[in-house]
Amino acid sequence: MVQGAIAVLGAAMWVQCIQHILWPVAGLRYAAMGLLGGYLVLALPQIGRGTRRIVLACLGVTGLCLASGSPVSAALSGLDTALVFMGFFPAIAMIRWALERGGTLSRIEARYRDLPPQARSDSLLVVGHVIGAVVTMGAFAIVMPPADQMGELRLRTQAALVALRGVSLAVLWTPFTVGMGFAAHGFPQVPLWQAILCGMGLALIGLALSMGRGAFSGLRRIAPGLGAVAVPVLGASAVLAAVNLLSAMPAMDTIILTAPLAVLAFALIAHRAALPGLKPVLRASLNGLGNEMALFSASVAMGMALTSNPAFRAALDGLDLARLPAVMTFALLVLTAIAGGVLGLHSSVIAAVMLALTAGLGTTFGMLTCFMLV
Repeated sequence: MVQGAIAVLGAAMWVQCIQHILWPVAGLRYAAMGLLGGYLVLALPQIGRGTRRIVLACLGVTGLCLASGSPVSAALSGLDTALVFMGFFPAIAMIRWALERGGTLSRIEARYRDLPPQARSDSLLVVGHVIGAVVTMGAFAIVMPPADQMGELRLRTQAALVALRGVSLAVLWTPFTVGMGFAAHGFPQVPLWQAILCGMGLALIGLALSMGRGAFSGLRRIAPGLGAVAVPVLGASAVLAAVNLLSAMPAMDTIILTAPLAVLAFALIAHRAALPGLKPVLRASLNGLGNEMALFSASVAMGMALTSNPAFRAALDGLDLARLPAVMTFALLVLTAIAGGVLGLHSSVIAAVMLALTAGLGTTFGMLTCFMLV
């Protein structure tokens, strides 16, 4: 019964998110914030102990900001941003469902398992990258079981790091990740095509620098399977970028509105019989967002409160980052993000802090650079 209530609340927020894009009504948005609170209370058992600690820390920082001059509207703006992800996550779940309909991922997994050990190791980077562009963390479930058969712990550890690098590079450009959604909402003035092409260029450089000499021998044997994933992903990315460019809608709004319509059209044309299978996928997606939504709600509210806090802004102004060479400022921000990761901070917290830090630096090195930093 609780799961059913969670799904109903999630669906209501998804519908309200679409309605807010098409026809914003302030009263309905505040009501949706109340629904978000109820959703998080019901989903509390889903929220892990580590997440609860992060949420409490973010709420503590938000409270300090509000007590020292941040307006309450800043925290509410953070909740408004968190609600956007209640439209984003189901849209992404639908896209992944559509890309998995043809059994493409299972065929890649089968071909990857059939590769000789050395070829499997050499192609791991690209396989992780291509699959990671669709399912991100799910890529490890496909590429790591065969890699675990490599024997020595050193080789298995190296394989895990290679797969992680491939997936991490995919996050730079694919629009089907939370990171892209976070940045797109933080910098809506950046066209999606610019972010995708810039991220793709960086990813290709990273892949070229990381690939071993024997990578192509394994890739040749699984290239048809990889192409069956890469082509639809690139095509879907191009469609989203084109709609974003032609409609002038923010990137997140483009994904939330366009993706469900495109998936339904695809299913009606090519996989009508599989369409009933979409319902449990959406139900599972709406039921399982407690952990993510708790993190996003707390971290984004904290980021917004920091951005509008007079003491925080005065401290940043005192550093006078805008007067430093742009390259030096960029390096300092990258090192700050890396330091946060090394210290074990969650990526959503790091992204929220980076949004606060880059809020006044758009004129220093451009909005696209700020977008890619986040």
